[in-house]
Amino acid sequence: NGLAIHTTKSPRTGMSDYAQLPNSYGIKSFSGSFKDPVSLLQTFHDAYAYSRKERLPSFIQIKCYRWIEHVGVSEDWNLGYRNKEELDPWLKVDVINNPVQCGISLDFCIEKSKFYNNLFMNMFRDLQSESDPDREDLLTNVI
Repeated sequence: NGLAIHTTKSPRTGMSDYAQLPNSYGIKSFSGSFKDPVSLLQTFHDAYAYSRKERLPSFIQIKCYRWIEHVGVSEDWNLGYRNKEELDPWLKVDVINNPVQCGISLDFCIEKSKFYNNLFMNMFRDLQSESDPDREDLLTNVI
């Protein structure tokens, strides 16, 4: 699950390629796609190596597909602004659904998914039993 990438011009900015923005400030851009996770890992390595060697920032544009609502954990197909069939090619290359493409066993993914699901569910359960902060606690540790 990742951020939505707009392949057409954004109605807010008019940009069709978000790498244009950092490039306009002289920031080197790198690009990758979740459809090729091995190559994407190399993109991260390249951007990291560039930034370390040149001591300059870099920008990584990652093509991905968001299939969960922007705010929350539910699907939002009912809103009608996207077609669920757009998701199919992304699910086929999703590392969780197809970990073998990256040399990771399905059993390993299942084991880790169960572990983290239990860990987070226990955290949420424990936090729900905590009392809400007092009004004077709201800005504690805020600088």
